[in-house]
Formats: sequence, structure tokens, C-alpha cells
Amino acid sequence: LSVVVPEEKRSKTVQELYTSEVLYVSNLKDMIEGFIVPLREKNIIPSSAVSGIFSNVETIFKFHDEFFLPQLKREITVWSDNSLIGDIFLSLAPCFKLYTQYCSNYDKSIGQVQQHKKSTPEFQ
Repeated sequence: LSVVVPEEKRSKTVQELYTSEVLYVSNLKDMIEGFIVPLREKNIIPSSAVSGIFSNVETIFKFHDEFFLPQLKREITVWSDNSLIGDIFLSLAPCFKLYTQYCSNYDKSIGQVQQHKKSTPEFQ
């Protein structure tokens, strides 16, 4: 049984947040490069359908890749017991509203996926 001091727990929590964010950004990039770009380039389904299915994923990726992750990384690299990350969330809070559009579009997106799976063999 080990005892974790609060500063250590804080550091581990922030490191886990950073690690998760790196993975999330990587997964978004993979989705864009592996699905969105090929669907557009090969014209498998109309461009409007690609946009309908993936909503604003590219904008979300750009926000995380160019703003949130770099700020988090900058803070992590100079982390100390007095470091704070709440200010990052507060300064970027309006940008997290990007998820409102994404979540609002979810049911419509799933419907479009089902429709194109039935009507477009290349989409499968």
C-alpha cells in the first residue's frame, strides 16, 4: 500500500490529461486522414453527406491541435507544485462550444451513415 501525496496526485492527474489529449488529437487526425479525406477525394458520397456525417470534426481537430494541446504541453513542460491549468480551460471555454454542434448533429449523422451503407456499396 503506497501513500500518494496531493502534489504527486495532481501531477499524475495532469500528466494523464495530457496523455489523453495527445491520443485524442491523434485519433481525430486518423479519422480525418483515414475517412474524411478519402471519402471526399474518391467522391464515394456527396461532399454534403461527408460534412453531414462528420459535422465539424475538422474544426474540433484544429482547435485541439493548434490551441488546446500546445497550451497544455507548454504548461506540462514547466510543471511544478504551483502550476495551474484551469486558466487554459477558462481562456478556451468558448471554443469548447464546438462540441454543441457536433453533439446536436450526432443522430442525423448516424442516420446518414445507415442510409449510405444501404445505398452506396463503396461506403461500406
